[in-house]
Amino acid sequence: MKIKEKETKLEKFICEKEELIQKTKQNETTEKDYLYEATVIDPEIKKLKNQIKLLKYRLTREKQKKERYMERPKSVCFGGKKNLKHDIEAYRYKRRRRKEGRGSIGMDINRDHIALAEIDRKGNLVKTWRIPVKERGARNQRKIIFLVIHA
Repeated sequence: MKIKEKETKLEKFICEKEELIQKTKQNETTEKDYLYEATVIDPEIKKLKNQIKLLKYRLTREKQKKERYMERPKSVCFGGKKNLKHDIEAYRYKRRRRKEGRGSIGMDINRDHIALAEIDRKGNLVKTWRIPVKERGARNQRKIIFLVIHA
């Protein structure tokens, strides 16, 4: 609806400009007409064309989003303890196996904090920690503390 309104306004301004062009061809134009065309009509035409272009772009983008949403299958999550009421022992066994196994701990030492992350044997993130480190003392002392933490 906005696009049609803008297009009708644009058509009106284009008609006005064509009338002024006809006046110019007949040598009936004045300085006032020229200034009106240069300061009002031309910028307004340019502005309306840009607004129409942006509205059309937004419209096509929203249509594409709608199509993608309609094509995408709805996601469903299966599993969990409530679905295994009949076989709770299998659930507990799998849960214990998940907790066991060989995981890893990653450590990232930064100037203001130490970050730790634990992953399980399959590479899934289990837990993260962030330990703040307060800077105290002179630069040399901070260097020594940093080296002690690294060692």
